[in-house]
Amino acid sequence: MKPSLLPSGRRATARLGVLVVCLLGAWTDLVQAAPTTQVWQAVSDRTLDRQRGGFSFGGGLEVSFGITRSVFINGQLITETVLNITRMADITPAWASRLREELQSLTLVQNGPGNTFVSGTAPAPRPPATTTATANGSGSGSGAATTSSIVGTVSGTVIQNTLNNQQILHQTIISASSNSLGMLRLASLHSSLSEAIRQSVGQH
Repeated sequence: MKPSLLPSGRRATARLGVLVVCLLGAWTDLVQAAPTTQVWQAVSDRTLDRQRGGFSFGGGLEVSFGITRSVFINGQLITETVLNITRMADITPAWASRLREELQSLTLVQNGPGNTFVSGTAPAPRPPATTTATANGSGSGSGAATTSSIVGTVSGTVIQNTLNNQQILHQTIISASSNSLGMLRLASLHSSLSEAIRQSVGQH
């Protein structure tokens, strides 16, 4: 093998030039071999459902919403109001009227004797109108609690008690579910509902 007549610096430059030419040639071949348009094939709904957290078939948004309000005295259920909306499309005029009435009614619970409540609308008994709650403390009377519904006012619950050492619990449970990925933001919805409940504590 004959020794190269080029200095070392020129030999390195020549090798770099040959390498660049080779790379450019390979890149040109790849560009020419690549198709001008790419055809994407849509995967099936079943495959897509397995690849992500959920899937909406486009049949419409389905939301189920429920509110349950309960009053317990000494561990016994005194009154309970349940509103469940499963499908918005299935709401009839009669159901909408009942829902509006429930949302505009005030539940009055009176435990023990001597309770008075003044309202512009006469209270209507809500069956069962009288529920016996076992009294754990002192006080006169049989310990029977009465419930009434006042329609046409603000929504809420008023609990009156004249007996001592009573365990009174009022709870509101809100449940919501949906078949849509967009409604996975229910965490934010629950947060907003919880804030609304905290703001309405003064009405209970």
